[in-house]
Amino acid sequence: MRAQLDLITLALVATMAAACSSDPGTGTTSNGAGGGTTSGAGTTSGSASTGTGMGSSNVLASGLFHPVDLALFDSSVYWTQQGNGINKLAVAGGGMFASIVTDSDPKSLAVDATGIYWVTTATTPAIMHAGLDGSSPTSVLALDDFGGGKLRLAGGKLYFAATMGGMPGIYSAPTAGGAATLLHGGIGINGVHVADSSGVVWDELDGSDTVLMHAGLDGSGAAPIATLSIGSSQYFRGFSSDGASVYYGVRDQGPSPNVSYVYKAAIAGGAPAKVFTFTGEIDDCIGDAKGVYFGDNKYETAGVYLAGADGKTSTLIDSEPSGNVRQMAFDATHLVWMSGDDSGATQLHAITR
Repeated sequence: MRAQLDLITLALVATMAAACSSDPGTGTTSNGAGGGTTSGAGTTSGSASTGTGMGSSNVLASGLFHPVDLALFDSSVYWTQQGNGINKLAVAGGGMFASIVTDSDPKSLAVDATGIYWVTTATTPAIMHAGLDGSSPTSVLALDDFGGGKLRLAGGKLYFAATMGGMPGIYSAPTAGGAATLLHGGIGINGVHVADSSGVVWDELDGSDTVLMHAGLDGSGAAPIATLSIGSSQYFRGFSSDGASVYYGVRDQGPSPNVSYVYKAAIAGGAPAKVFTFTGEIDDCIGDAKGVYFGDNKYETAGVYLAGADGKTSTLIDSEPSGNVRQMAFDATHLVWMSGDDSGATQLHAITR
């Protein structure tokens, strides 16, 4: 039976790769888109379907229930999981993942050499810190409420959307603890997406528009990167930065089937450039100078892709018949992502870039 399934999976990948490589692109213009520690074990599976052009895809772990956020640091993958705290697994695979922090309701997390930082809403909302092995969990900062989006690290500070002292907005706080600083206030902020040496990126509601914003790490120079009109059936999907440009996806749910776009916008200013257009359902995308990756959740073409430099063709990295590709992350050598539904069928994947 397993052999039959493997043959079916390989056939599906080959079919999808052929369809993708011959995609002429729609050339459609996007309306409005310019602008302590516990021991534990998880399950791992064998090799998954073979991708094209990027080497083999690995399923590092499977049977996951409701993973919330994912981070990649120093050859290990960390993820928060509803009801199961924070987990850790070597990106090379070959072992069981360990549950390293107990937390019944962890949200976004960020990891660097100083340890793991995450938002908890299990009791009182707070930003927490623990060692890379999950040791010595402590509270860094109490929050009135977490504002969604990501918890990010840059220049020894944490960046996040929250309500503090009754004021919602974008905040920064020292990783060592201390008072938070309001960088940008507003009730329509949907959450931080990026914080790096170039600054902070978030999206917010502004009248009749959803605006993707950028500001310096001190909150200075806040300016729009792109704008989507509310009610236009278009939505932002996925964000990243390489320090010079911001990459983001847009899904248009108006047409049937849906149309999706990947954009690149220079932080220095100017109109965003369309990187790729496809008939499908984007749910996440990330990019840098090495390539732009996106997940398509349309049943017939579900998978992870590398956008072609010509803007018309793409390379299928891995087919994902179960869809729901999200929580994509990468470093210089690896690309990781989650796929599948949240009922316990979710899988964690990794490939070498």
